Amino acid sequence: MRFLGLVITLDPDGRRAASAIAELTTNPAISVGAATFGRLPIVVESNSTSHERDLLRTIARLEGVLAVMVAYSQDDATVEAH
Repeated sequence: MRFLGLVITLDPDGRRAASAIAELTTNPAISVGAATFGRLPIVVESNSTSHERDLLRTIARLEGVLAVMVAYSQDDATVEAH
């Protein structure tokens, strides 16, 4: 299992930002932190790069995405390289 730590730049429009946060919180693979200064920290849990790509395409509709961490769980026997 991979864990991606991302920081999302939220839309300055409060309604759009709230809508984006609500959409992210509905996905069980995404843990959402507290928004601060227009930024939202999230953690994405994934078993495959195709799943990550699908999630990132959804997230990419937001203002911006910054990857700050990628970690692998201890029980992963293999690591996918892409």
